[in-house]
Amino acid sequence: MQSYYKSLAKFLDNLSNETSKLMLDKFEKEHDVKSLPNGQIYSEVDKEVNLLINQKIAENYPYYMFISEHSRHKEIVPHESYFIIDEICNSDQYIQKKSGFSFRGAFFDPKDGLITSIVSYPKKDVTYSVIIDETVKMTKNGTSKELPKIPVKKVEDLVYGYPEQGDSMQYLKLLKSIGISDDKIKVESDSRLHSLATGKYDVALIMKKNIPEWVWAAEKAVLDALGYTYTYLDGDQFAFGQKPYPENAGYLICPAYCKDEIVGKMRFYVNNI
Repeated sequence: MQSYYKSLAKFLDNLSNETSKLMLDKFEKEHDVKSLPNGQIYSEVDKEVNLLINQKIAENYPYYMFISEHSRHKEIVPHESYFIIDEICNSDQYIQKKSGFSFRGAFFDPKDGLITSIVSYPKKDVTYSVIIDETVKMTKNGTSKELPKIPVKKVEDLVYGYPEQGDSMQYLKLLKSIGISDDKIKVESDSRLHSLATGKYDVALIMKKNIPEWVWAAEKAVLDALGYTYTYLDGDQFAFGQKPYPENAGYLICPAYCKDEIVGKMRFYVNNI
């Protein structure tokens, strides 16, 4: 089975390389910008990447399901295997000619879960990939290395990050309510996964009621393998195919060894959002 997983990982790696080349070839051009119903902006390149992905999956794995930001069908059928793709995650970064955009691909097996995942940043020339029960591999400028698990820190030394697109006052109220000082707070303006993996900060807060599967799947697999845990803001776990409960206040990414302590500190604030 592991050899089959590796063949799927190789397919996603090749797909990442081809989509990254397409993104970079079109990067400097002016784009036709449109908006999705949720307000997310995208360009014609998202659609071109989607067509390429559809073609490659149809040629190589036509018997598997496929879900993405731009796929026609987004209802998840239980007990099916899925490719989970975000054509250009953070399309706004791509359109604004910044480097925080990425290709995200994962393969989900109903028995084993997320078995192989890849997140590539074409403009940074950095890729994170992982196969279930193996270590994360980072490839930068063509050179690959295995990443160790994150080091254990004292909880009081952890640095917290939140996205600049969010309501900064809401994030700061939460952080101040649990005693986090200004020097331990970072505002994320690039890419959450890359910042966590490179140690810019240790804990990420995302106050959104729902993060789509194509955004979190590959990211979660990589972070879990590095020693993080990716949960709802109240500490409850979530999985592919599971809709967030209506009262969900957001998401938490933190070192797994101190999740319970962080969740405990935030509980009163989170329960009263």
